[in-house]
Amino acid sequence: MDKIREILRLSHELNLGCRKIAAALNISKTAASQYISEFRAYGIDYESICNLSDSELLELLSSKKKKCKKYETLESYFCYFAKELKRKGVTLKTLWEEYIKANPGGYSYPRTTWHYRVWKQASDATMHIEHKAGDKTFVDFAGQKLAIVDRKTGEIKDVEVFVAILGASQLTYVEATESQNSCNWIRANENAFLNFGGGYSSNCTG
Repeated sequence: MDKIREILRLSHELNLGCRKIAAALNISKTAASQYISEFRAYGIDYESICNLSDSELLELLSSKKKKCKKYETLESYFCYFAKELKRKGVTLKTLWEEYIKANPGGYSYPRTTWHYRVWKQASDATMHIEHKAGDKTFVDFAGQKLAIVDRKTGEIKDVEVFVAILGASQLTYVEATESQNSCNWIRANENAFLNFGGGYSSNCTG
């Protein structure tokens, strides 16, 4: 939300054009233009926007879209988009192509990108979970393997990647193991506890 607010501030206070705003914030010119146009359409002045909380700002961004059947169709794809984007090689462009093929009169790619980003920000804000210090450690093997090179032989070996994350601080421990067998699992958990400086109330896997 900070970036959205900054787009509006640069436009209102400094009177910068979309190209300069995009360059300053490392975003596309199209994205900057869409955010500015969207808020102008609401007829709300910049001072009023500054007084909105993040949740109120997100509600404003999505309120008009929810009444539109065209948007409802697009929104029904967003959970699928979010899941697929976690896979290697999948892009929002390829997912949009899949959506537009099934919905020829649907949104353009730039507009789909805009709507998805707003939806994702609202979704992430809603799913935020507070963790107590020392309460939970989240542990699991990553889905994708890494490769290491034996310095002596030059042989390339695939390794599993163990990850442990403290729920409250998000402090992370990562270790490469030869396999996911029980011995490697136990040893990696022990090493994580040593690295963190102690154990925690519960370990959550998967």
